[in-house]
Amino acid sequence: MTAPTPDMTGVFSIDDYEQQYAAEMAAASQLNKGKGKGKGKEGSILQTNASTSSSQHPDGAASNAPNQTPIALSTVRTSAKTVRLFQLCQEYAIEQPEYEQPSDGNGKWRGWMKVAGQEIEAEGPYATKKEAKEATSVKGVDLLERMIKEGTLVKKRKAEKGPPVQEKEKRDENEENWVGTLIGEFLDEKIESPS
Repeated sequence: MTAPTPDMTGVFSIDDYEQQYAAEMAAASQLNKGKGKGKGKEGSILQTNASTSSSQHPDGAASNAPNQTPIALSTVRTSAKTVRLFQLCQEYAIEQPEYEQPSDGNGKWRGWMKVAGQEIEAEGPYATKKEAKEATSVKGVDLLERMIKEGTLVKKRKAEKGPPVQEKEKRDENEENWVGTLIGEFLDEKIESPS
């Protein structure tokens, strides 16, 4: 009894890969000739030539491999909105936001945040935790700026320097000074003063 042959549609064999890579390298070297040692954008190895990215190899052999294009891992390169959110919270005396970036178990993330008493969620999926945090921060900044425009969020004024200081009550001159009397007693009896 023989095992059934599996369906190989869409499988990329090592031979197909080596042929495609060789063709891409040859095309890249042709583009780079005459440009000196530096590579221009059009000479980058990562870009594929139309003839090599199709399902036909340069030698005319058919391939079962699908068109393979690189996928960006993350598009977030800055944390500008996260920084802006913290600045707004500080400026308007709001408690700092609480963040969570739960995973879906497949290496993808989504974002959750609580700021100004409101919960914000960025569904995603996002490739990194940083990307999820930045996406929720964008929504948080939008929320706070909308609240500022509507007038529901105003800057807190600096507190005054506390209640006015009460003047010390003037003592009655006839009132006895007990502390002074006790110290005098200690000195008269040459008892060591508790200090």
